[in-house]
Amino acid sequence: MNNLVLYIVILSGFILKINAQQNLIPNHSFEDTVSCPTTVGLSSVDLWFVPNTSSPDYMNSCSEDFGVPENVWGYQEAYDGLAYAGVVTYIKSLDNYREYLGIELVSPLIANKKYYFSFYVSLGDIYQYATKELGLATSETQINQNNNAVLTGVNVIFQHDKFITDTQNWVNISGSFIANGNESYLYIGKFSTETDTLEVNPSAIFPDTYYLIDNVCLSEQPCVEPSIEIPNVFTPNNDGANDFFKTKDQGLINKQMVILNRWGNVVFESDEFEQWDGKDQKGNDCTEGVYFVKVSYENSLNNTIETKTGFVHLIR
Repeated sequence: MNNLVLYIVILSGFILKINAQQNLIPNHSFEDTVSCPTTVGLSSVDLWFVPNTSSPDYMNSCSEDFGVPENVWGYQEAYDGLAYAGVVTYIKSLDNYREYLGIELVSPLIANKKYYFSFYVSLGDIYQYATKELGLATSETQINQNNNAVLTGVNVIFQHDKFITDTQNWVNISGSFIANGNESYLYIGKFSTETDTLEVNPSAIFPDTYYLIDNVCLSEQPCVEPSIEIPNVFTPNNDGANDFFKTKDQGLINKQMVILNRWGNVVFESDEFEQWDGKDQKGNDCTEGVYFVKVSYENSLNNTIETKTGFVHLIR
């Protein structure tokens, strides 16, 4: 009997631990469908909804035009599974147009409790600009706004203050916040009227900004284990393979990178964590050789400032 009681206590503790780490976002990677997507909007994906009159998109490998990895917006493998969603954050001819993803949480948030969030983002291939302030917001009741402008009536909990420019890889956005209490809905999109843009693809078809979204998490425990990997070689020879140097990381905030040559001269630095194309600050090709890399960042798990260093071999 004593062994049985002990077993039940241990099992109960295990269940409580699992619940504490539960992702409060149902259908977090957009895998559960109502039907195969054939048009714009979120009607084909289970549980997600549009909180205004805009038209975000749902992509799934079952579809031809709205497929994964290839679709009308470009080419991108899913970060997790076989599906993802997409939102416009800027249209040059309609400054105030915004698209959002909305979801009802598994359970309301508890007042004064710390929650962690994480999601993955990639810039659409055929769009000319990148924007700042992609973020998250919450509300106690579901928002149904009767226009396609910036969403109102929500509590903005996070806005990313950097341009997200990567079209090839998924960029992890993560952090934490203290809940007010009773928040039951989460929204993803751009919640400001600010229109600061960065041109990243001058020859792109559309003079707008479009971000793919995947693997959304909201939890009482960190969604991702903070980590960073510094690649040791890249080949910027414009052959379409490994042409750019970029760290592989997740769970990091306020990232800064500096790259120096063998004489200690800075050849590249960025507080946007952009990829390096092998050129110096004057736009000249750097010579082949080994370069020193220093990355500083804030750990989203404990909010400490950390530094990682390494070397990368540039081969042309």
